[in-house]
Amino acid sequence: MEENCGVFGLCSVDKKHVVEDIYYGIFKLQHRGQQYCGMATSSSSNIRI
Repeated sequence: MEENCGVFGLCSVDKKHVVEDIYYGIFKLQHRGQQYCGMATSSSSNIRI
């Protein structure tokens, strides 16, 4: 069995809300490995998974 994966990253210097942009980036990579996905965001005070 062959495993595929894709990685998408986004950095916002103006502290823009980027969750929707990350979602669509992951969506466009789904052909690379459809079994799993995840999302994490961070700011200077916390990390959300």
